[in-house]
Amino acid sequence: MHTLIVAEAAPEGGRPQRLRAAANEDAAWRASPCFSCMTSPCCTHVPLYRFRAETKQDIEYARRLLRHEMFEIGIYDSGWWMVYYLAPCRFLNLSNSKCLIHGTPHQPKVCRDYSPIRCWYKRVFTTTDSPDFIRLDQRRIERLARLVRFDNEDRLADVPEWEALLRELAPIPPADGARPGKIEPQGISPVPSPAGIIGSMHTTQFLFPLRTPTRAEDLDLLRFRLGFPGVAVGRSRGGWLLVISAVLQEAAPAGAGAADDPAELYCFDSLVAPPAVSPEQAKLPAVLHDLEGFDRLAAELSPGILP
Repeated sequence: MHTLIVAEAAPEGGRPQRLRAAANEDAAWRASPCFSCMTSPCCTHVPLYRFRAETKQDIEYARRLLRHEMFEIGIYDSGWWMVYYLAPCRFLNLSNSKCLIHGTPHQPKVCRDYSPIRCWYKRVFTTTDSPDFIRLDQRRIERLARLVRFDNEDRLADVPEWEALLRELAPIPPADGARPGKIEPQGISPVPSPAGIIGSMHTTQFLFPLRTPTRAEDLDLLRFRLGFPGVAVGRSRGGWLLVISAVLQEAAPAGAGAADDPAELYCFDSLVAPPAVSPEQAKLPAVLHDLEGFDRLAAELSPGILP
């Protein structure tokens, strides 16, 4: 009883008040849907690039990306494909899945306004497939590649209906690449080596076209993306680009050398860009900005940014 009386009489800002505030914060955290979310998909899946798979080049590009477990592709029932980068946000506490900058001015607005009660990421990335979203990893894209047909101009001519595609891919669950900590912060990813050599390292930059930032929302989304390790932004002569820099480590692929494993899929490119990117744009920008350089970049762009 005496302890309770002293706590009530303590001056404002004293230790008892801080303890009560901490207790209230902990109670709010435990009541949040995020508390029971074990994989934190909204903090480990970064949307990078949306496209439509309309040609053989598009399918081969998806196959090349999905050789690396740091990427996953989602197909929406609307026909759009989205590339996701799998890595824990640098501000995600991996021990308890809490955001280290929650409620501070450093937290992006896109995170601050996101509803954990209607979490789209949890619905689609903690299950194999949703009725309106199909997840693709390396094994699944290889299966899909065998189901589609192309015309004489290498354009997609025959694609399974949505329900048929769900049935075809159901026996192949996507790999669990979304678990926080599974992807190394340095961006190291094992990739196949046609020669079966283990241990050789290669640095690759993956380029993704980015809409020119013209709105405050664009800058906020850019801040969110730059919060993930290995992500930078720059401007080439052809336009803005998101750049993922990764150190790739060779590993012998299962079934390497099989007839359905073209050798070109195991080459090591210094730059990887979507087919839709022009040769002029598919060049590494001379200046890249990471999160540490975001404030300077935002200051340079702000005069032309709409509120």
